[in-house]
Amino acid sequence: MRTIHPFPARMAPDTVKRLFRGLPTRATVLDPMCGSGVVLRCAAEMGYKSIGFDIDPLAVLMSRVWTAKASVRSALAEAETVVERARMLRLRDCKLPWIDECPETKRFTKFWFANEQRRKLRQLSYLLIHSSSNIPVHIRNCLWLAFSRIIITKHAGASLAWDVSHSRPHKMREENDFDVESMFLRSTARLIETLEDEEIKCSARVRIGDCRRLSRIQQHSVDAVITSPPYLNAIDYLRGHKLSLVWMGHSIPSLRDLRAKSIGTEAAKLHPDAHAGWNEALSSLREYPDLPIRQQNIIAKYARDASCFLSEMHRLIRPGGCLALVLGDSNIRGCRIENSKLFSHLARQIGFKKTSQHRRHLKENHRYLPVISKDDSLENRMRYEVIQTYVAVSKKSLRRQ
Repeated sequence: MRTIHPFPARMAPDTVKRLFRGLPTRATVLDPMCGSGVVLRCAAEMGYKSIGFDIDPLAVLMSRVWTAKASVRSALAEAETVVERARMLRLRDCKLPWIDECPETKRFTKFWFANEQRRKLRQLSYLLIHSSSNIPVHIRNCLWLAFSRIIITKHAGASLAWDVSHSRPHKMREENDFDVESMFLRSTARLIETLEDEEIKCSARVRIGDCRRLSRIQQHSVDAVITSPPYLNAIDYLRGHKLSLVWMGHSIPSLRDLRAKSIGTEAAKLHPDAHAGWNEALSSLREYPDLPIRQQNIIAKYARDASCFLSEMHRLIRPGGCLALVLGDSNIRGCRIENSKLFSHLARQIGFKKTSQHRRHLKENHRYLPVISKDDSLENRMRYEVIQTYVAVSKKSLRRQ
């Protein structure tokens, strides 16, 4: 499966496709933390109706582009038109108020982008935003993703940073000779090639949404939830994504607030609707009380978020429906946190019966997983992820067993 945009810790397509086995032909599949859209793409290829949500706007954009059953062949011609128009624009006419009226966002763009690239990105951003009535939605989404691909890179790109695709950007230079316009066109052409290479059977429905509260989805309307909750304190997706999102209408303060609401982040706000049993589930983490108070609060917040997520999934999955989780254990200050045990305890309390659990071993060069000791090196990174499957039952049924 060819990917369309860099994304750290992507779910393995083979693992996802195995999780589809046994689903009814007309099953509705939900990924409430869809990330780059691997689950939704697999569902689209296999002909399942699928729904995806994510709190990260760039993840939603990726998933929408990757799972839209619509031709994007005209995207290159549209990109060429945008570039031609950009060359005729005066910079003072390209108003981007979320940057221009926010000193912090303005400083951010000046720090991470050299003058020439900042000027060209501003022109393209202005035109992509103001061409919404002239370009079909799926083509405009394709152009935005091609735009993002020249920023979210491993090495040289439109920014002054490296390792943006690994969600840990660091500034490597003060000057840049990157040709934004020509690389935008090349990025569009490659994206079209990838999207047109394989056809899908049906489109997915993808929206911005918080997995802890999906009020748009009716109760017991989903046959299966297949997803990978964020690892505790492991990957800060928005740290890299904001270098693209800042050109797409998002200020730095708004992205900071979004990050604070994400599951698994240190600087996260507590969610008000946590299930009452989350505190009891923490007892499964034996080493947890040995940590300082601040780290204990981080874990407690993660448990509360996990309980909110599982409670909402129990509301959405029909009785007898499937929940499949791809989980990774974590490390905080050398203390191993077994997230898989935490989810097992919470799932049982909320109304899920576990049907299987196994480990999937990972390649040694997998760079995105948390370490399992105080030595932060590749040799000490986790070598497996835990795959759990559950069936949705009532709490009453669980108590009788």
